[in-house]
Amino acid sequence: MRAQVAQHAVLDLVGIIVVDFFDMMKIANIKSIERAFKAALDTDRARNKIGRISQFGLLELTRQRLGPG
Repeated sequence: MRAQVAQHAVLDLVGIIVVDFFDMMKIANIKSIERAFKAALDTDRARNKIGRISQFGLLELTRQRLGPG
């Protein structure tokens, strides 16, 4: 999880980012993943907004660029 978020910062990924968590059917697992992702994003300096994992196992988030592009 933290490695995924770290790559966003290293690669300076911005815009809408979709992460595919295939075979994510247990509600407890979904909540755990969402909490961990939000915690990992707290360390990112860029402005982030994170959605919820959809019924298809997709997590959408946006990341806004800091400074000039």
